[in-house]
Amino acid sequence: MGLINFAIKNPVTVLVGAFFLCLFGMISVFVLPIQLTPNVDKPEITITTTWEGASPQEVEREIIKEQEEKLKSIHGLKKLTSQSVEGTGTINMEFLIGTDLSRALLDTSDKLRQVRKYPENVDQPTMDTGGSVESKAIAWFILKSNPPIPDIENLNDFIDDFVKPRMERVPGVSSINIVGGVEREVQVKIDPQRLARRGLSMTEVRDALRLHNSNISAGDIDQGKRAYVVRTVGQYQSLESVMETVLRRSGDEVVYLKDVGTAEYGYKEQNMVVRARGQPAIAMNATRQSGSNVIEVMDGIKKTIREINEEILKPRNLEFVQVYDETIYIKQAIDLVIENLWVGGLLAVFILLLFLRNLESTFLIAISIPISVIGTFLFLVALGRNLNVVSLAGIAFAVGIVVDDSIVVLENIYRHLQAGEKPFDAALKGGMEVWGAVLASTLTNMAVFIPVIFVEEEAGQLFRDIAVAISGAVGLSLIVSVFFIPMAAARIHKVVDESKEGGVHGLFGLVALGSAFTNRTVELVKWINRSVFLRVATVASMTLISLVLSYALFPPMGYLPEGNQNMVIGLIIPPPGYSKDEFNSMGEKVERVLLPYWNAKLGSKEARDLGGIPPIDNFFFVARGQNVFMGVSSKDDGNVKPLAGLIQKATADIPGAFSFSFQRSLFETGLATGDSIDVEVSGTDMKNIVQTAGMLMMDIAQKMVFPRPDPPNFNLGGPEIQFALKEDKAAELGLSVEDAGFILRTMVDGAVIGDFWDKGDKIDLKLLSSAGSVKYVEDLDALPVAVSASGLVPLSYFVEKQMVESPTQINHIEERRAVKLVVMPPHGMELETAMKKLTEEIIKPMRENKLVPQDVDIMLAGTADKLTATREALKWNFILALLITYLLMASLFESFLYPFVIMFSVPLASVGGFMGFYLVHKFTGQQLDILTMLGFILLIGTVVKNAILIVHQALNYMRDHGMGHDDAIVESVTTRIRPIFMSTLTTIFGMLPLVLFPGAGSELYRGLGSVVVGGLVVSTIFTLFVVPSLFSLVLSFRKKPEGI
Repeated sequence: MGLINFAIKNPVTVLVGAFFLCLFGMISVFVLPIQLTPNVDKPEITITTTWEGASPQEVEREIIKEQEEKLKSIHGLKKLTSQSVEGTGTINMEFLIGTDLSRALLDTSDKLRQVRKYPENVDQPTMDTGGSVESKAIAWFILKSNPPIPDIENLNDFIDDFVKPRMERVPGVSSINIVGGVEREVQVKIDPQRLARRGLSMTEVRDALRLHNSNISAGDIDQGKRAYVVRTVGQYQSLESVMETVLRRSGDEVVYLKDVGTAEYGYKEQNMVVRARGQPAIAMNATRQSGSNVIEVMDGIKKTIREINEEILKPRNLEFVQVYDETIYIKQAIDLVIENLWVGGLLAVFILLLFLRNLESTFLIAISIPISVIGTFLFLVALGRNLNVVSLAGIAFAVGIVVDDSIVVLENIYRHLQAGEKPFDAALKGGMEVWGAVLASTLTNMAVFIPVIFVEEEAGQLFRDIAVAISGAVGLSLIVSVFFIPMAAARIHKVVDESKEGGVHGLFGLVALGSAFTNRTVELVKWINRSVFLRVATVASMTLISLVLSYALFPPMGYLPEGNQNMVIGLIIPPPGYSKDEFNSMGEKVERVLLPYWNAKLGSKEARDLGGIPPIDNFFFVARGQNVFMGVSSKDDGNVKPLAGLIQKATADIPGAFSFSFQRSLFETGLATGDSIDVEVSGTDMKNIVQTAGMLMMDIAQKMVFPRPDPPNFNLGGPEIQFALKEDKAAELGLSVEDAGFILRTMVDGAVIGDFWDKGDKIDLKLLSSAGSVKYVEDLDALPVAVSASGLVPLSYFVEKQMVESPTQINHIEERRAVKLVVMPPHGMELETAMKKLTEEIIKPMRENKLVPQDVDIMLAGTADKLTATREALKWNFILALLITYLLMASLFESFLYPFVIMFSVPLASVGGFMGFYLVHKFTGQQLDILTMLGFILLIGTVVKNAILIVHQALNYMRDHGMGHDDAIVESVTTRIRPIFMSTLTTIFGMLPLVLFPGAGSELYRGLGSVVVGGLVVSTIFTLFVVPSLFSLVLSFRKKPEGI
């Protein structure tokens, strides 16, 4: 072959090419962005519309329904869901994978503009693209004071002004979000008594303030060479200017705001509770930009926080403490993979040395490892990938595979050297003879990943990094074996005198043992080939055993691995109507239970007395609206899961509340694990929906685990006080419904009526009654209301009060009202088992017993949908990979029959894959997830290599040496059994550390590795007997060999 001859004659060119490949590969390592997992495209758009003070029903009727009507027809829309809560409506639009999100944003914006006019005081809708790295926090910080200060919540504006801007300037940071604390505002407090004496009302005060608080442009005047901008200015710049606002002028009498009230700085009412390790706190998180290097971003964040603590916060006895760092787990996971890569590489080299017993030969083959591995990073850069645990695992898997081609080439060159040929002739002939087999095995290794490109689901996007990494490394190994190995072997390889292979070279009897095993295997192959019956029996029995065992060992599937991140999430669903004080008490109660655990030091006697539960490193508690969220991390990174049980225990005694806890997942979906199932109950009648969801929830709780309902209290309304206008009294006072609502708001929470600019910062201008906030419901009726026509009247004079229960949240799925039950399968239950149990034991009996009304639908969604879609895609992609491999070999062999023989090694490998996974599952609890299933596709390209070597060499003997087919097959096994075992063992030992060494991120690739290792072990043994037997049977019916 011309290329091999060129490489042998031009060693400097080959060496320079290898040097360039390694050089640019090393440069690529520093260019690649680093993160935990590959980027997963989730085309989603979230639309948020705010309407302050509106009830969930009003938000649903006036905003959500109007928007949904326009948005439902957008091209590429897969699913439309919405949520209406007090004051806010949120719509989530999930699009088909591959949808152009930029185009979808434009279409969504156009549709929103078609919505008819919104009610007054509704803010313009905002759009955000969800499902990206920019929506996930990589770091959390808690503001602490030493000594503790009681009003730390009031530092929100200080953090917003002096800390947030500096953090946002860190390269790679997308956003900084402050959680907790209270914002400043200007409070205009009006005395109802003084207001009534002057014959004014709250609405008149509001109108006066709004009229005065504005700047109005009057255009511009051109005079000579200058243009003058003309403006009328009146916007408030100080509290004094607010106090001097004229409310009414009648003759000589002027009523100023200072005559009926005051204007002062204050703080908004706190609507959330944030606590950290027993103290009120303010939290801050950071998200990163897509495509940024998470390690570099985190280093920048930490450096900036240190500077802020030292320069700004320390003088005020304040400090930001980091309570969550995503990069800790990422570094641990990447370090583990790199360690496994090194160990696997060294083991592969050791196996080579064991077989070759020659340092020169070992070096020649081993050099393909660094060249192929380092060069792969160049492929990752060229294809726009990043450096993550999955891509690194792919490279680590390839460590044992990349030496295969070099082994085959060098072994054949060595055989020619033993025959007495000169090194240059041996290198040329040895390389040319096996070129076809090497090319076929390499292309099949790469071709099996072609179908992976077409898997667009979430898991399919994870596969691509493994596919790129392994394909790149294997492709480079082909180049090394064809160019570098013959070139080097022609110059440094010497013939080994076999008579001297004793003593130390015998490696304590291992050589003799290997030779004996080889001889017995060859003799057994000869014995089987003597009889047609034995050949048929061998093929039939081994194939049947493989198929039966594969079916028997096939376990239920999960979706994606959970990982072992050092963070446990706790959720509490309290009874409706909990106040801020109640939430504070709830946080304090949980903290009392956890106190011994965060006071204990790791390894101390106190820690050993905690009953196997690790000491707590950090804990925070956040309550907002009717949702409570907690986070707890362990001082022991390797022992985190027991904290979920501790959180469950700490929240178990909260009256009327439901609690859930789980370890944070690598692929979490919202506030749930990566293997959670959404049971969606939707319909037209809310009563039927609630009734059905309630029965479902109880049934699931009895037979599986208590599900998390969404909305949290779908079967209980929140307490609501409604005021209906007394039409006759209102007409007498000249009040409209809008006026009455505004007056009531000023007396309860206060009403925002505009903006106030304070030293360049915009804060709210709020109007409220100086009578103070209402403490008790009974006090509402007697609230004094100033009415311009009638002086002071009680609120009950013109409105009627009634106590009702109303939904605190209304969900829609495809425009229909819905309730969602989030089911997180209990530990040890696979997702597929949980889905089957839900369908067969819960939902189906309810339908059969006619407990589900006709207008109500029950669907399994979320991860259940993804598993079903991905499993179906993988099934067809596995078949497609088989077909591609078969057709590729048919093209290379110029025969449709010989590839059929080779493909028989695949079912033999499958049973080994299931056996390998079964052992790992028994010892580690590893689930058969979607990433593990990729191992079976990888096996197709890996295991056919041995069969290709046997068939290809047998055809060579028949064509070039005129041997009979039985003699050719036996001789092929005899000459190829050594490189087969050498390449198989190097592959197995190269991958073994990935299977055996536990640690951060190992769940991502351990299952896949066990499948490949198990498949290689079993298929190698089976292939040596099944392929020769089947090949002999096939050739018995043919007079002349086909193909190459």
